[in-house]
Amino acid sequence: MNSKISAEGGSASGGKCQKSKKGFTLIEALVFLFIFVVSTLSIYQAFNVGLNYIIETKKKMGAVGIANEEIEKRRNLGYENLSVGAEMENAEIVRNGVKYYVTVNITYEDDPIDGLCGEGDGEGGEEDPACHDYYIVGITVKWDLASANKKITMSALISPPVMERDADLGYMRLHIIDQDGNGLAGAKVRVFSLTENKSYYLGNVNDSGNLFLFGLEPGNYKITVLEDGGNFPVETLDESGGFVPESEFAHVEIFAKTLSEKYIQTDKTSELNVALKKPFAGSTAISGLGFTLYGGKLLGRTGEIADYSFPAGEDPHSENGSDGTESYSDLSFGPYFFDFTDLNDGTTDYVFLWMTPLSDNEDKISLDAGSSLDVEALLAPVDKPSLLVQVVEIVEGFENPIMDAEVRLQRVDDPVYDLTLETNQFGKAFFPENEDGLSNEQYSLTVSAPGYSPENKNVTINNFTTEKIEISES
Repeated sequence: MNSKISAEGGSASGGKCQKSKKGFTLIEALVFLFIFVVSTLSIYQAFNVGLNYIIETKKKMGAVGIANEEIEKRRNLGYENLSVGAEMENAEIVRNGVKYYVTVNITYEDDPIDGLCGEGDGEGGEEDPACHDYYIVGITVKWDLASANKKITMSALISPPVMERDADLGYMRLHIIDQDGNGLAGAKVRVFSLTENKSYYLGNVNDSGNLFLFGLEPGNYKITVLEDGGNFPVETLDESGGFVPESEFAHVEIFAKTLSEKYIQTDKTSELNVALKKPFAGSTAISGLGFTLYGGKLLGRTGEIADYSFPAGEDPHSENGSDGTESYSDLSFGPYFFDFTDLNDGTTDYVFLWMTPLSDNEDKISLDAGSSLDVEALLAPVDKPSLLVQVVEIVEGFENPIMDAEVRLQRVDDPVYDLTLETNQFGKAFFPENEDGLSNEQYSLTVSAPGYSPENKNVTINNFTTEKIEISES
């Protein structure tokens, strides 16, 4: 029996199956690549933002740590050793490879809770007797000077160690300053109560020249800056016998619940060597002449007479040694004044001209702290032919010296002479330069200065001779 099996659409023998092949087109590949790149960039940017945030957070935490350190430093110093002002300004501190810029500023605060100075607005309407209730220490730490946001700011309050209303006691802030008005670091001071006749403090001020004392009984206090450390010793003084001390040297008066401040200026001691010389080239010092030297710090006055710190416990009258020089040590800084007429009483064979180096007065010496200064007092012999010329301008009845005016002294006959000098700041010029340069003869004198009409006159030299020339604007 034969049978035949057939399937629709194909043959049992010899039929083939067909398969379809599909792939990605170029557009599909580009779309896929775009999506991949966008996704990758988004992930990277998110990672980068997070990393930068972590870095900035670490920098901020470092800045906070530095600010806390600076505040703790000042807490450890204590209220009595702080002072108002900018202690640091953009000071560089490197921490963990990051450069920070630190600014520290300290201010006083008058808290209104207990009343304000000069205003009775505290509790009960009273006025605050202590204006400085506490310090505010402000700290700014930056880690990028060009950015206004990359910084942190902190502040702290530092109060005095006792409450101002705990007792009827007072406070003192002492400032020891140097010649330039800066704090004199480590100066040794004594604070003595004249009212109680006892010492309250003997020790050193801080590196800023400040000392804060609290719990002081009301009364008068004597302040002494000791010689320790090479400083010139000074002390506050009594007002008695017509003597009135300068405000700097008046005793400190302490009141209950009140802060009293005192500034005292001193500095390292200095040396001064004074030589008396003739005003000629190559002259040696003149020995055996008396003079008076006074000056230094102005302590006060007796009427119109100034009282200076020099010489400390010594007679200001001196007679220079055989070498023509008198030396002084352990002097204070300040102005000193040379007086040649006081001891010689007009009988000397010399006339004082001026001190060199020049100062703002002919007889003045300006001595700086911690220095050694050599000065010369120029003395013209009265028995030698010489000429002192002063050039002035009369303004509203007053004589104004003319500096840098040209003064020419001439003689065409034998002995021939021709020399031109410029006036100093006192309007003066001295002839001759050499001791035997002039004779007792007649000379021609010409004075000229920019902006002024020249003056000419004949001058007869008769040993030491003076001549004043008045000039006027051209």
